[in-house]
Amino acid sequence: MASVFYYVAVKGALSSNDCDVFGLDPEEISALGKLFPNSKTQVNNGVVIKGPPITVINTLCQLGYKVVSSTGEIEITWTLQRETSPSLKKKEKTKNTLDELEFERSLGYAALCGEVDKVEQHLRKGTNVNCYDSGGYAPLHYAARKGHIDIAHLLLRNGADINIRTRAGKVTPLLRAAYSGKEKMCKFLVEKGADVRAVDDDGQSVVHRGISSGNLSLVKYFISIAPELKTQPDKRGQAPSEVVISDL
Repeated sequence: MASVFYYVAVKGALSSNDCDVFGLDPEEISALGKLFPNSKTQVNNGVVIKGPPITVINTLCQLGYKVVSSTGEIEITWTLQRETSPSLKKKEKTKNTLDELEFERSLGYAALCGEVDKVEQHLRKGTNVNCYDSGGYAPLHYAARKGHIDIAHLLLRNGADINIRTRAGKVTPLLRAAYSGKEKMCKFLVEKGADVRAVDDDGQSVVHRGISSGNLSLVKYFISIAPELKTQPDKRGQAPSEVVISDL
């Protein structure tokens, strides 16, 4: 099957802090508006994006567009083209890619990667420390999963909810850390007041999740501070593995 081509145009001066973009569909406009705040002012057949033309063009190139022509000297118009398979709808491809771009610029991504400087930048800008991403996770979930104690400490110091739950599964940061076997992170969160007896939507405790991680030292730690979890079943009536527990 023949490829399908989509075109957009970017118009603006190289020295300008905004530009006009033509040919975007509503989902692209909405997504770019999140990447470039205060955008989306309507112009004839287009939209004003609050970002330098080259920055906007680079963002569009990350979505698969490429510059195929440009005209003008002081005010330049760039034409960009994107080729895609007919079997993949433009909206689906755009949404997935823009979601990825948005996540990579988020506080959650900085927490996931352990990038202290970027986390601090977000906090200085006033980013909500308990904000959820499109996957339903808050920044502290990512820091806990990866064992980034310095990031977790920074988030908590700036108002992060230590027991915040994921939108799906109702998992706390401590449960995330336990499933990943991050013993130092688990102990840090407990010391900071995390609810060691919290369970997820399946009724699984930190002991269930610690066993899943294979970190028996961590399981032993949880049982030492909450002995009842040793035999507490989940919603399916399944208690933590008796084979493993018998050795603790």
